[in-house]
Amino acid sequence: MEETHIAIYIICDDLIKTLKLIDNPQCVMTTSEVMAFTIISANLSAGNHKKGRWILKHVRYFPKILSESRLNRRIHGIPWSVWLIIFKILSFIFIRKNEMCEYAVDSFPVSFCAKRRINSERPHTQKLVKRSVVADKLLKQLSVAS
Repeated sequence: MEETHIAIYIICDDLIKTLKLIDNPQCVMTTSEVMAFTIISANLSAGNHKKGRWILKHVRYFPKILSESRLNRRIHGIPWSVWLIIFKILSFIFIRKNEMCEYAVDSFPVSFCAKRRINSERPHTQKLVKRSVVADKLLKQLSVAS
């Protein structure tokens, strides 16, 4: 896994150098480090930057890591075109690396806010409330039957 993270950083750094994007000399983290942090954080902690920041700081991948708000500003400051290019490159590499081509897809439906939505609707939308109640009853019947 460590080799994968190093490869992600190197690819991000090479892309930034190829596109000739220049960082401010006062910045604590370079743009390639911010991009690598974002991708690795998405991989390790499902996109939770706060948890990813904590993990990557304690593993010492990024010793001088930015605060949450500053890191978020830097992530959103990177142009979309750069993100699209890096995702295309990484997807090409990791698809080629995956020899078995087997993927796990989670398709188990979980309802979590059906009741809350029904009770919080406005009283003048009676049709929507009735549909929601019927859908909720149907969902319960389906979950009991299966």
